[in-house]
Amino acid sequence: MLKKLKDFIIGFDLINPKDKLVLAVSGGKDSVAMAHLFSSLEYDFVIAHCNFMMRGEESDEDASFVKELSEKLNIPFFYKKFNTKKYSKENKVSIQMAARDLRYSWFDQLLKENKFNKIVTAHHKDDSIETLLLKKARKSSLEGLRGILPINGDKIRPMLCFNFDEIIEYLSKNSFEYREDSSNMSSDYQRNYIRNVILPKLEKDESQIREILLDEIKTNQENFVVLKDLSYLIKKRYFYSIPNGFRLEIPWVDVFHEYQEILYELLKNFGPFNWKDVFNLLSSENGRFVNNHEFRIIKERKCLEISNNKKLTSKTFLVNVNETELLNLSLNLKFEKLHVDDCTFEDSVLFLDYSKLTFPLKIRKWKKGDKFQPFGMNGTKKVSDFLIDLKFSTLQKEDTWLLCQEENIVAVIGHRIDERYKIDKMTKFVYKINNNQS
Repeated sequence: MLKKLKDFIIGFDLINPKDKLVLAVSGGKDSVAMAHLFSSLEYDFVIAHCNFMMRGEESDEDASFVKELSEKLNIPFFYKKFNTKKYSKENKVSIQMAARDLRYSWFDQLLKENKFNKIVTAHHKDDSIETLLLKKARKSSLEGLRGILPINGDKIRPMLCFNFDEIIEYLSKNSFEYREDSSNMSSDYQRNYIRNVILPKLEKDESQIREILLDEIKTNQENFVVLKDLSYLIKKRYFYSIPNGFRLEIPWVDVFHEYQEILYELLKNFGPFNWKDVFNLLSSENGRFVNNHEFRIIKERKCLEISNNKKLTSKTFLVNVNETELLNLSLNLKFEKLHVDDCTFEDSVLFLDYSKLTFPLKIRKWKKGDKFQPFGMNGTKKVSDFLIDLKFSTLQKEDTWLLCQEENIVAVIGHRIDERYKIDKMTKFVYKINNNQS
C-alpha cells in the first residue's frame, strides 16, 4: 500500500518536499487509512476534523476519536464545530452543500492562518465511480464525467490509487480502528443511493463494474484533454472582444460532433446558464438571447455575442454651441465649428451645415418608430431598417445614438447625417462632430 501511494504521489506530482499539508480526517475508514499511511511518509502534515453536529453524540464521539488518533500518531490536531442545519437554512442550500461550504471555507482559513498550502482528502476510486454515476444521472458535461481528479487547485486526492476493498484490507490487516458513520447506511442522499442501491443491482460482478466505470473515467479524462486543446484553438481563432462585450464566431459547430461540449467550455465562465437553451441558440433566429443575472448571450449572424446584462440607458444629453466634447458611456464626441474652406472631410466624421442647426442639440438612444432622411435619399427611412441594412448586431443597435434638433433627427452618430442638414453651396460654416467610440 505504501509503495503504491508513493508512486501515485510522484506520478501525479501531488506533493513537494516543502509542502505543509492539512489532512481532512473524518474518522471513517478512508481518512483513517490515509492518516496511518501518511504517518509512515516523510511529509509535514496536520490533521483537521470537522464536527457538523448532525448526529448528536455520535458526531462528538467521532471528534474525540480523531483527536485520540492524532495524539497516537503524534500529529498536530485542528478541530472545528459547525451549526450545519442553521447554515443550511439561512443560505437556502442542502445539508450536503452546507457541510461542503463550511468544511472548505475552514480549510482555506487554516491554510492562510498557518501557512499550510495543500488540503489532502481521502477520496478513493469508488468515490470517483460514484461521482461519475451521479454526474451521468444529471446529464453533466464531459468535464463533469471525469470523476474525481487527483489535483484540484490546492486540494489533492492521493488515495485515488486505492479502491474500497484495498482500504478495508489495509485496516483489517493492521487492526486499525475507525468510526462508522450511520448516515452512510441511509439512501436518502443521492451518493448513498448510488452506493447502496444502484451498484448492487447491476447485472455484473462488482469487480467488473468497477473496471468498466474506471475505464470510462480514464477515457473521459483523456477525451477532455483533447477537448480542452480543441477549445483553445477555436477560442484563439473565433473568440474576441468587441465594444461592450465578446463575439464567438460559430462556423465550426457543423464540423465537430462535440460542438456542445466545446461551446460549454468556451462560455462556462459567463455562466451559469440553462445550457440547453444556449445550445438551442445555434439554430435560433437572429436576436434571440439567453441570460442570467450578469450576462446575456445573443444569437447573431454566424456568431454569438456576449455582453453584460446591463440596463439600457434612456438618458438624453444636451449639446450647446460652445460644447467642445462629450465623454459618456460609449460616446466620445468632439465638436468644432469651422469655416467651410478650412474643412478636411474624413470618413466617419459628421459634417453639418451650421446655419441649419438650432441649439441646444440633443443626443439620445434611438427608439422604435424613429425616422430620418438618410443622406443621399429622397424619402424617409426608419432608423431600425437603416440599422438592419448595416447588418448591425443587437449590441451594435443598442449602442446606437442619435443627434437631434427638437424632434428631428440630425444624424445617426458615426454613420449617416440627415439629408436636410447637409452642406451645400450656400454653406459658410460647418459643424464638425468627430466620433471616437471607446
